[in-house]
Amino acid sequence: MHTDVKCKCTGNGLKMNACVGAILSHPEINKVLFNFLKLKAMKRVGNILMVVLLLVSTTGMAQGQRFRGGDGNAKQTVGKGYCYLNLTPEQEQKINDLRVKHLKGITPLRNELNEKQAHLRTLESADKPDMAAINKTIDEISSIKTKLMKARVAHRAEVSQLLTDEQRVLFNAHGLKGKGMRGHRGNMRGGYGMGMGLGPCMGNKPRGF
Repeated sequence: MHTDVKCKCTGNGLKMNACVGAILSHPEINKVLFNFLKLKAMKRVGNILMVVLLLVSTTGMAQGQRFRGGDGNAKQTVGKGYCYLNLTPEQEQKINDLRVKHLKGITPLRNELNEKQAHLRTLESADKPDMAAINKTIDEISSIKTKLMKARVAHRAEVSQLLTDEQRVLFNAHGLKGKGMRGHRGNMRGGYGMGMGLGPCMGNKPRGF
């Protein structure tokens, strides 16, 4: 860097301070110092942003786990919509245990159903559809759906046995409104006994119960 600053920084303190001041006040040196400080500030801001993003990401993951049931496995709280039953803590725990058992039982069936439905789509999209294979797959899908519906009804019956007479009337009334019987219309995104469990009072009946 070229500079015409000529100063001998020797002697007593006053001369030294004056010399340093003259050097720092030079435009080129001042520009270099400004750019250096600006770079340091940008790095500091970048580090702060990284910390903030990390905190936000960690918080979001923790909240997501809470909505999925804590550790993300089948053991979840019994979900929204059961507030109208005014369940006791003991009832909630027993119903949750039944729900976990129910989900473990129907998960293989749901997976098999998804595979059969995907296979059916493949058969139907062929240039020359094999109707024998298509009809066989349709029968297999119907059989799985029947098993899922039976499992759902059996699960509801088990839950019903844990309720008082008053709770059972409300439970059955909500179950006959149609939302829990979506399997009749072929909608597998909540029918056949998935259920959502008990949790915060949201005012709506959970699907599948």
